[in-house]
Amino acid sequence: MVKTSLLLILVLSVFLTVSGCALTGASPPPVTHATSGAFQDCRGCHEKGTEGAPKTDHALKDDCLSCHPASPQE
Repeated sequence: MVKTSLLLILVLSVFLTVSGCALTGASPPPVTHATSGAFQDCRGCHEKGTEGAPKTDHALKDDCLSCHPASPQE
């Protein structure tokens, strides 16, 4: 029972992530800065527009890099 529940949660998580990316119809813009170290917490800056960061309009998403490609600099 527990294994079935965990599998269902995993499948639903993957589906929601993929469908969330596909809803826009266009490719999301790439991340234009490093995504490690101090820049790991995307919502730390993008939720409020700290230091000129564009404010995000999809706060329910937790993993930005699941849709937005990482910077080629990394």
